[in-house]
Amino acid sequence: MWSIFWESKGATKSEVDYVREGKDQPDSDFLEKVITAAEHPRMRLLGVIIGKIDRMIHGAVTGSAGLHG
Repeated sequence: MWSIFWESKGATKSEVDYVREGKDQPDSDFLEKVITAAEHPRMRLLGVIIGKIDRMIHGAVTGSAGLHG
């Protein structure tokens, strides 16, 4: 959805990417993926999904109040 949104706003496929941290992925591997994507010569829009935060957001059954709590 990230790429589709930005492409609908005029960005090209080579200018948009996202990197998602794996559940048991070592921090160093995740950071290397982020750096590699960010250093791509045409990169303009990079989404970075941090696993722990992503799981917290999707697991918040009481909405944003529960997440903030």
